[in-house]
Amino acid sequence: MLVTNNIEMNQLIPHLIINSNKERICILLYLKLILLPFLLFSSVALSQVSEENKKLFDLLIISNPNAKPPVFIKDIDGNRVISSKIKGIDIDTCSLLDRNEREQYDKVFTFIETKVDKDKLFFLDVHKNYQGVGIHDVLTLGSEKVSMHLSSLGKGLDLSVNCRLIRQKPGSPTPRKVNKDSFNWFEDEIVVLPRYMFDIFNMWFDQYNNVVSFSKNDVIHTVSYDSLLEMSNAIKKKEQAKIDKYNQFVEKIKQQANTDDIKYTVGLRLNQDGQNRCTLDYSSENDSGPKVIGHNLILSDKYDKKPSHQFKKVYKDINDAYLEIKENKSQCSYFIDYPKNIVKLHDALKSDKIITTYSTSISSDETLKRFALYQGYRSYADYSFISALKGNKSQLDQLKKFKVTNIDKFYELESKMIKSDYSKDKGIKNVLMYLKDLQVAREKGIDILKQRDARLAKEKKAKEIADAQRKKDAEEVAIRRKEQAARYAKEHPYKAVISCGMNGNHLNIMACFVGAGRYGADTQLEITNGSFYKLYPSHNVNRAGRETREGLVIDLKSNFKIKAQNSADTLILDVKIYDRLTNKVLFNKSAAKYRAIVISN
Repeated sequence: MLVTNNIEMNQLIPHLIINSNKERICILLYLKLILLPFLLFSSVALSQVSEENKKLFDLLIISNPNAKPPVFIKDIDGNRVISSKIKGIDIDTCSLLDRNEREQYDKVFTFIETKVDKDKLFFLDVHKNYQGVGIHDVLTLGSEKVSMHLSSLGKGLDLSVNCRLIRQKPGSPTPRKVNKDSFNWFEDEIVVLPRYMFDIFNMWFDQYNNVVSFSKNDVIHTVSYDSLLEMSNAIKKKEQAKIDKYNQFVEKIKQQANTDDIKYTVGLRLNQDGQNRCTLDYSSENDSGPKVIGHNLILSDKYDKKPSHQFKKVYKDINDAYLEIKENKSQCSYFIDYPKNIVKLHDALKSDKIITTYSTSISSDETLKRFALYQGYRSYADYSFISALKGNKSQLDQLKKFKVTNIDKFYELESKMIKSDYSKDKGIKNVLMYLKDLQVAREKGIDILKQRDARLAKEKKAKEIADAQRKKDAEEVAIRRKEQAARYAKEHPYKAVISCGMNGNHLNIMACFVGAGRYGADTQLEITNGSFYKLYPSHNVNRAGRETREGLVIDLKSNFKIKAQNSADTLILDVKIYDRLTNKVLFNKSAAKYRAIVISN
């Protein structure tokens, strides 16, 4: 029996009610007659949308009655308000996709497709249908509209939109991409539906006894077709402006490439994430290297935590770069070069269906200035000038005080210096001295050669005085060291040399105190030196003195006592006592395994 649905919002769509299983099946012929012309003739679609049919393309923002707890409650006046228990809201916009974008949501749509003839499935391609009536990217519009409405109802809500649209940069071959998040009709609190899909989704709900279908009371807000169209046109205009701007940018780069312009460097973003920048092996002897380095530094300022001039990789030529990127071996995500090479690389990769995007184009004035600042100079002219002279920043500052700021002026002064017989040696150091003497000579009113000779004589005398002072200081230091050595020798008239080895050769002092073999026992070294006493266990024996090639040397006072026991199986422990002044051996004793040597004075 054909009846009219009592849901006011959907009265344009009649229903056929089958009482046997209470399954509502939409009559799609009416929709087909309305939607199909829009889909096929989108260029004239706007003129075909009547005021009555516009309602079909309204977006309904629905509070899902199956979500727990409910998002909305009623206040004392019966008004709908967001519950204070709600801190976050999951918003589902997945109904606004086309069929080929819904692989994760087959539970709903697979069921609906089984109830619909194949020639009528076009109405499930919601994105295309809205395009047919002049509304582009309905997914983005729906996501923004529902977020705006919910934000106006409650402050501080955490809104999570499923199936949001990801936009890529203008000029990209795939400017539209859907990010499919999890989809759950029982947990998503808010659902966005086209009006003409309202009863179609209820078809799926009707098969479950524990699921509540959508009703008109669940609709919290309606976004009109006219509102969507206005917003769509504004976005489309803005996007077109971006595309036009990008195309103009690309055209400028191509013109520079055709003229082999080297006044700009260009960045080409490859289809990879990250900021791994690469370039060609340009020489630092001219400005090619500084240009690409400056470009890299400008990007580094923007994207990196710490500015760096380093490239991820440097290629011999553009062909090497192309081959590696083509074979997916490259780690580069951004390539910096002159326009000619960048266009060549872009076109070659495009022919291989590898996505790249023209990025920043920076003038040489900017890149060279950034490079110079990185090197510690105010301008590239300063850097280039002092680099040509193989000088440093301090020398540059001195030359500037004499108003010498370019290479021609420097060579002119250098030539005058040589012709004046001031010096036959070239170079920045001699020119600076020439300028200083010339300044003083003018102040004194004398010839520069006389000033030079007077300065050299003064410097020679100062050097002689300084040399004499250094010699005197060195002699005083030598005397103090000799006196200190004498005092020390008086306090320590003896020295002990304890060695561990074989055939008279010392190997390692610890080897005679650390027990050898499975059952070997450790031994110790006891030292009494004046009033100082310490027992050194096997692993600390080397700390009793300083170990040399001869053995462990210990400085001894007048009264001392040494007790040492050998623990080595094959090594000989030897103790010698020397008179420090005469270096004569006063005592010499050797010990084999577990034998002890004791000596005192």
